[in-house]
Amino acid sequence: MSQLAIIARTEFAAWRTIPKAFLIWGYATIVLAVAASHMVGLEIVTLLRNTAVVSGVLWIAVGAFRQRIPLKVALPVALLLILQAWGAISSALVAASVGRSFPINYFDVLFLRYIFLFFMASMLVYIDVKNRQRLTLVLYLYIGVNAVLQYLQFLHFGPALALAQANPWDIDPTNWDLRGGTRAGGFSIFPGPAALSDMMMCALIVGQTFVRRLKGWEHILFLFFAGASLTAQARTHMPALALVSLVYMVQVIRTERARAVFYMTVLTIVGMVFVVFGWERLGYAFGENWLDAGSLKWRQNVSWTQANMINQNFPWTGLGPDPALLTNLKLGADKWSPKRSLESGWLAIESAYGLVGLALAAGVAAATLLVPFVVWGNRRSSADRKALSITILLSAIGLFIGMTGNTVIHWEWPFFILMIVGGMCMPSADEEVALHRRYTLFDEDEREPLPSS
Repeated sequence: MSQLAIIARTEFAAWRTIPKAFLIWGYATIVLAVAASHMVGLEIVTLLRNTAVVSGVLWIAVGAFRQRIPLKVALPVALLLILQAWGAISSALVAASVGRSFPINYFDVLFLRYIFLFFMASMLVYIDVKNRQRLTLVLYLYIGVNAVLQYLQFLHFGPALALAQANPWDIDPTNWDLRGGTRAGGFSIFPGPAALSDMMMCALIVGQTFVRRLKGWEHILFLFFAGASLTAQARTHMPALALVSLVYMVQVIRTERARAVFYMTVLTIVGMVFVVFGWERLGYAFGENWLDAGSLKWRQNVSWTQANMINQNFPWTGLGPDPALLTNLKLGADKWSPKRSLESGWLAIESAYGLVGLALAAGVAAATLLVPFVVWGNRRSSADRKALSITILLSAIGLFIGMTGNTVIHWEWPFFILMIVGGMCMPSADEEVALHRRYTLFDEDEREPLPSS
């Protein structure tokens, strides 16, 4: 090992002495952020969200300047920060043209409210690689609780339905399509975020199949989250669930040939039982041709056409991060605001940030999809990071597919998951030393095994 690496390893040992109170503060902030994102419709949610963001930013500052934990930025995150800055510039450029003031609102800092979780997760992992397991547990628990609630709503359990209906929109999950179809979203008002989050938990499990065999409970957990995602009946996100399920089956057959038949049989039986007994309630998803569905025609003929005037008048800058474009708030505030939600994340980005912003978003997407190639391309990458890079790939594909038929950008759950998993994929202190080690023919016997959790 080089002299520099020896010095670095000695310095990294100091991370073990970081105060426990600091670590507890970090986890409490992450838990608060994830919990607040689930409390849709409650008046206190804005206060909790802002508290989590402020606490997270302070934690990062203390970690970087007081505890001297390196603050590392991945390329997708860097591009997302540039996109956020461009949003402020585009708002300032067009404000006078459209007769608007230039106030700072929630959507001017939208991506910053996601990105702080990336930095927190990466710093926690840098301190101790075991924090990957702890952060994974946090995700399993929170998304798992919501998945249980989804199943209860799908089964028309009274208290679970009452919780779903306790929102300003008064949405009935048992009659979503006015034909009796049940769409379970758990704590969420809308099923889409729940479906996408459940799929990402499946991807978190599938990533492990690329570096080891799954344990029995992990197979059960995959079926649990896959079924929960199905109860949401989010047709835009079902292709992603199908992709993750296909990768899961291929990997099980590849890595566990002796038990593959058993697992595939169980998967088939569970799927058949789920569909047969729940077919009536799955009518929203399978009751009509997706390509000829009324909701798709409505998007094509009504929703998506609303962006034409903006894109024609402000092709390069867009209108700025307008709440009416990036979500369904303040619709129809003036002639530039759409009367209905755009229901397309990519179209919303073009309308809000222009072609410049769309190019930056495409760069974010491309850089994210390249993560596994970068991680697997380095033979010294740990098994943990390789598995997480696959999770990032599958989750990002699901997110980008979902953005074709839903706005998605303002959905905190899936973005929180992707940011936390992205931070978990960053190297720990020990892994960073291993990644930068240089060997010669004379120190072959001094090689140390790669760290793994």
